Amino acid sequence: MSIIEKSLDMYYEQFITKIQKYWSLRKKGLKKQANSFLLSFTKYFKENVPDSDADAILLQFCKIHR
Repeated sequence: MSIIEKSLDMYYEQFITKIQKYWSLRKKGLKKQANSFLLSFTKYFKENVPDSDADAILLQFCKIHR
């Protein structure tokens, strides 16, 4: 596995962890906290994950969770 693939896997694992936290908050009925968390996470994601990696992460997520 190349360094690029490891980096992408790391980003994907972080992405999944954050999505799971969002859903956990929603399931607990904490909609405002969940939405606030999601807003801050998407801001972080856009600012810190290269576009090509973000596209690959979202594509992988969509393939797995359809």
